[in-house]
Amino acid sequence: MKFTEQQVYELLKKDPTLKREEISHQISKIVRTVQRSLDSLRDKGYIECKGSKKEGVEVMEKGYIQLYTGNGKGKTTAALGLSIRCLCAGGTVFFGQFMKGQKYSELKTQLVFDGLKMEQFVNTDFIKRESSRSIA
Repeated sequence: MKFTEQQVYELLKKDPTLKREEISHQISKIVRTVQRSLDSLRDKGYIECKGSKKEGVEVMEKGYIQLYTGNGKGKTTAALGLSIRCLCAGGTVFFGQFMKGQKYSELKTQLVFDGLKMEQFVNTDFIKRESSRSIA
């Protein structure tokens, strides 16, 4: 996101009903520059225009997906660490675990943080237990 787009985005997060002229005045840019930033933010999915001009815009929050895979230890610990950083910065986290069906102690983390939802998905049908290829 460009600097002017960031300025416009931050103002709209505080007040989604701001008009282009008001934004222009607050960031000391011409109205056309503000309009270009609004168009760009809409095209990138950061904002969505509502029905009428009086309603303003809906500011969309972009999220991130982190995926940890592989054998060995450390995946849950790494994911929890990043999740806690996000939560402490005021964000929300959905924490999905695949192939962990037991009630591990890390599930208690969601009792401590309001913005954390944890869910386990257990389906072992897709696990390949034996090699189907033969070595000749």
